Amino acid sequence: MCSSDLAAGEMAHRVEELGGGTVRVATFHSACARFLRRDGHRLGYPADFSIYDVQDRDALIREVMDDVGASSEKAKPSLIGQRISALKNAALTPGDLGGADDISRLVARVWTPYHERMRKVGAMDFDDLLLLFLQILKEFPEVAEGYRERFPWVLVDEFQDTNRVQYDLLKLLCPAPGNLCVVGDPDQSIYSFRGAEVRNLLDFERDYPTTTVEIGRAHV
Repeated sequence: MCSSDLAAGEMAHRVEELGGGTVRVATFHSACARFLRRDGHRLGYPADFSIYDVQDRDALIREVMDDVGASSEKAKPSLIGQRISALKNAALTPGDLGGADDISRLVARVWTPYHERMRKVGAMDFDDLLLLFLQILKEFPEVAEGYRERFPWVLVDEFQDTNRVQYDLLKLLCPAPGNLCVVGDPDQSIYSFRGAEVRNLLDFERDYPTTTVEIGRAHV
């Protein structure tokens, strides 16, 4: 798996040059979207669910804010959407923040009705693709086992740019000792604004104690 479309494209090109025909190369989001088409019904979503982009998300948040009587003068829907996205990427909920400021309290008011509305219309936002698949793996162990059998070997490129949800996905798909290889450099992390956590790379050897490291590559 890859953390970005650019990395996925480059890896797919390299695999093609090597003559590989049985390797699936995808970003986390595209892979999870495909898997949710198959298993999303377990959480009540149709196979043809819609994927909301940022504009769709913010438009729905504006509607929800109006419905709950939350003034958009205090915070634009786009800001609320960004806060919701940041929470999801860190595998957190508004309750984890404790309503420390006005914006946090506003996010908490919008959070539940926003997701209820999304479920009602059979839609997910970009961050839901990871979170909902993670939820399925946690709640349905037999499904997780099926994916582990389907993908016995997993390699992740640009691992320093993964967020916490992506790392949690990996730990369920490839539990220690696991057939997992990651490639990354903590000095080259560029997606912290998207929730990337370089500590994922730094924590890898702790979480996978049989890890061996080879000049920029860690694998178990």
